[in-house]
Amino acid sequence: MRALAWPQPPRPPPARAEAAVRGEGRLSFPRGGAAPGWSGGVRGVALLSARSALRSWLVRGAALLLIVTPLVLGLTVSGDMSPTGRLRAFLSLSTSFAGFVLALTAVFLPTRLALDLGAGRLTQTVTGPLPRPALVLGWWLGTSLVLALLVCAGYAAIGAGSRISLAMLKPEAQAEARIVLRARRVSKVVPPDPEIFARAAQEQLIQIVREGRLPAEVAPEEALERLTKGAELRSRSIPRGGKRGWVVEDFAGGGDTVTLRFRFAAARATTPLPGKEGVPLRLYVGGERGVETRGVYAPIQRHEVDFPASQVPSEGTLRIGIQNLAGEDVTVILPPEGPELLHPAGGLTGNLARAAWVELSRLAFLAAVGVAGAAVLDAKLAALLVLFVLALGYGQSFLSEALRPGLFGAIDAFVLALLRAVLWVLPDLGRAELSALLGGGELVPDAALRAGLLDVSVRGGLALGAGALGFRARELGAWR
Repeated sequence: MRALAWPQPPRPPPARAEAAVRGEGRLSFPRGGAAPGWSGGVRGVALLSARSALRSWLVRGAALLLIVTPLVLGLTVSGDMSPTGRLRAFLSLSTSFAGFVLALTAVFLPTRLALDLGAGRLTQTVTGPLPRPALVLGWWLGTSLVLALLVCAGYAAIGAGSRISLAMLKPEAQAEARIVLRARRVSKVVPPDPEIFARAAQEQLIQIVREGRLPAEVAPEEALERLTKGAELRSRSIPRGGKRGWVVEDFAGGGDTVTLRFRFAAARATTPLPGKEGVPLRLYVGGERGVETRGVYAPIQRHEVDFPASQVPSEGTLRIGIQNLAGEDVTVILPPEGPELLHPAGGLTGNLARAAWVELSRLAFLAAVGVAGAAVLDAKLAALLVLFVLALGYGQSFLSEALRPGLFGAIDAFVLALLRAVLWVLPDLGRAELSALLGGGELVPDAALRAGLLDVSVRGGLALGAGALGFRARELGAWR
């Protein structure tokens, strides 16, 4: 008797890895063939990750908020009711809101890898010939691409909202408000060497001990600390009739005006001077023979005084100074950072692009941490990991100041070295306050752009490498 043979369906042609993305969210490879190349596999997984992210309500809701909110704020925000205050308030609020929404998106979006693994949508991909590190890298690339689209949409809406806010002003007020829509480079003064204060305090302490004027209840270490702080305070205090000068080394000039920005506190004897009571000051830029101006300025407030750029040296070392012209015994006390020089260095569009890159570098690092966590943990734990890293990143400056010698006893050196290494691995996410920079019309510094590149390439790469190692050691059944 002849056996009954069922017709065999034709075999589908082998598909290339980069083109094997299906609507169900599966990536397939030809069985029995060689492993696909890294470039093709990574592109295929990146496309799969991007499509998975774009289908989520998280991305759709974030895109809606990022586009609509700046447009609404451009129509409604008023600030301090002045033309420049309206634009400053809009740029500050909209940038802060965009950063908040994008950070939340970067916390939860990368964890879709764990969700797709748990639902079995990536079983065929994981068990195929594609190397697992390629899947981790591709998923991060796809997630970062979606985050980049959100960043571009959000900052484009901020630019459009600023134009709307400017258009709502009266024609005569628009010229005054346009100063906010330009980017100004900030040149800071050269800070004094702290060793100068320490040496002066040591010499003063030696003289006090020799003369027997050191109280018995005051330890020499405590007295040295007080004397050092006093020397530092005197270096930035200007008594009546006195003057104080600083040096700016990175001044490059440019534009029609150069702006001297400063603030100060004032005291009459030991009593602080009220903020409404002004102090006459002489300000000069370019040395004693440079351009100068005189005026009465209130303490506590931040002042910006413009000087013609044609009368200021265009580049190189520049001296600036402040003289106290008070007619009574009033002391002017400046903050430790001293005054600053601002000069035009572009417009709002270019500054928004710089801010968008800094924002994207933060998000790409968080996405790397999220994808690495999702490769070895479930979605909830991976999100908690990203939140923990986010909190440490924005609080790094506080933690760095808190790491003082002597806190951990005998193991102090080892623990401090370990904590400093951890802080180096984690980027300082709060190094550039984009809302304050854009709201103040300041150029996003080049150092922030370089630091963002380091965050993506080195720190993000370390996180992805750790996730790839953990992913290779996990069994697929752990997600079922």
